Amino acid sequence: KSCEPTCPQWIAAEGEITAATPFLFHSVLASIGDRRLPVFFNSQGGDADAAIDIGRQIHAKDLWTGVAATAYGGCAPAAENCGKKSYRGSVHGSGECWGSCLLALAGGSARLAVSGRPLRFGDLYSLADGRDGDVLERNVRKYFEDLRRPASGRAFVHMITNVPLSQRLPSLDDGAMARLDLANNRDSPFS
Repeated sequence: KSCEPTCPQWIAAEGEITAATPFLFHSVLASIGDRRLPVFFNSQGGDADAAIDIGRQIHAKDLWTGVAATAYGGCAPAAENCGKKSYRGSVHGSGECWGSCLLALAGGSARLAVSGRPLRFGDLYSLADGRDGDVLERNVRKYFEDLRRPASGRAFVHMITNVPLSQRLPSLDDGAMARLDLANNRDSPFS
């Protein structure tokens, strides 16, 4: 049975975060107008500055964020000759969010993250195009100050400067997610 015209809708933010991603994300936000659709990430990260830009856009529109994969029925956005402007699918909890993806996720007004889900820090320094780590640390601190969550910014900076990479790879537990303020809501955005 069709759910039209009230089918749940969301933004599927999937794949590598590159320098071009903020522009593409802005185009998606412009196309949805004033609707406040949740953003579900499924990404192994990428460019840290781009992720911060995406997080700022999410914050400005007061959107929810979460970690989930989208399973498309029929035609998926990356399929050649798809020709569709909208896609049908479902959200699955099998998504992942690594490295700089966590910065974009943090921009949500409500952040839906489940412990044990693949939320990993990885190596943020290599994602800053070889820039000095101090610049990235300042950008992360400023970003979280702008989000009005400076303690989260300090926790992020602590994690990327004081915790060895080998200890950043396992999935974040409830304690780490609380310190980083990555999960502040467990309700469905579709209710």
